[in-house]
Amino acid sequence: MENCPVPMRRVGVKERYGQVGTQDFLQQEYGLTAEAIVEAAKSLL
Repeated sequence: MENCPVPMRRVGVKERYGQVGTQDFLQQEYGLTAEAIVEAAKSLL
């Protein structure tokens, strides 16, 4: 990787207090839906 750098971006939960809810709610709340991950990937291109 050092000789061929590749653009990267971490996708994960930001530092904040946790929430309680359904899986769908939590994915939406933390920006971890498929759509949000695709947008994060596209922003690197």
